[in-house]
Amino acid sequence: MDDGRRLVITADDYGMSEGVNDGIEEAIAAGSVSAVSVLTNELRADDAVLRVRSFAGTVGVGLHFNVTHGRPLTAARTLIDPRTGEFRSLPDVVARAVDRRLSITALHEECSAQLARLSAAGVRATHIDSHRHVHLLPGISNAVLDVASEAGGLHVRLPLEPRAFAWASTRVAHRNAALRLAWLTLPGHVRRRFRVAAGETTHFFGISLQGGVRFAEKLGAALDRLPTGVAELMVHPGRVDDSLRQRDRYTWPREAERRVLASPLVQRRLAERDITLTHFGRERVTSA
Repeated sequence: MDDGRRLVITADDYGMSEGVNDGIEEAIAAGSVSAVSVLTNELRADDAVLRVRSFAGTVGVGLHFNVTHGRPLTAARTLIDPRTGEFRSLPDVVARAVDRRLSITALHEECSAQLARLSAAGVRATHIDSHRHVHLLPGISNAVLDVASEAGGLHVRLPLEPRAFAWASTRVAHRNAALRLAWLTLPGHVRRRFRVAAGETTHFFGISLQGGVRFAEKLGAALDRLPTGVAELMVHPGRVDDSLRQRDRYTWPREAERRVLASPLVQRRLAERDITLTHFGRERVTSA
């Protein structure tokens, strides 16, 4: 039994804007990010996928499945606002998922199309997660798990933080409680599929670190308390540009995360704690 500590540090939102891509690449160059999750339906998605080819292989590359921002790659009639042709808002998606008003077929087609943009560029995906963790919702979970299985058994993120981190603040507590509620409402067989796709020894951190405030301190605490086995730490580094400001409210905290992740701090802490950076492509080969 492996008693070592292996960590996947995943930067989400690659493809959201050029500034976000630049910030993530700075963290990769510093050796502090070992995986990226790509938004393949964004306006600059083609450029993002081409850029990601330069480090695919050394860094894990996965799909950041998105049904709450921008336009779909397929018809996706139950997923869009007919007035705009764009995806519905997050609250609307949540309500429709809970009421079973989202077509699993449409979700499967859209997830497959978004993933196909990576494979079409010659990028072998290592994992799937989602924007705003919507893949933990009814219906969306089925579609994502099916696509991951059909693609060869890709890792699927299970975004449930340990309880010691889940109540770090009121905001974090509310977000984690909502995710746990979504998890508990899934049928038992879907939860079992999730655990297989995520890996029984995989632990997840990151929600409690968001917000930019004391990011270095909170990151250090997460690394100090990292369990044995494989863990994933979700981060959102980036440089703020006009395109990001128009797309997303999470702006200046990305700069705070970038400054820490682009510094020698993370590499030094990893070495001190004897933590090995990895990605899910390597873990899949190792466990095969």
